[in-house]
Amino acid sequence: MPIDLAAYAHQTAALLAAEPRNEILKLVRAPALVLPLAPVEWAKDTAECIAGSELVNVPGLGHEFTEAAVENVYRKYIAEFMSRVEVRAKSVAA
Repeated sequence: MPIDLAAYAHQTAALLAAEPRNEILKLVRAPALVLPLAPVEWAKDTAECIAGSELVNVPGLGHEFTEAAVENVYRKYIAEFMSRVEVRAKSVAA
């Protein structure tokens, strides 16, 4: 799939012009799995702002990835994360 350079430039400009979201992210009180689709530094910043979040750097994962990659990411990272969250929630409720 070819990259739409105009759209990429527009999105990059929007990200660079956006107000910092760190203080808003610090209010998140839910389990969070951070999968970098943008520069890893941005994802690290996001994960550091959300207490208890998990940062997983998936090699080769970016904005454009195959359906097979999506399935692998879901099975390996998202499903496992959801299982851990469920176990923690059950132990807190008990």
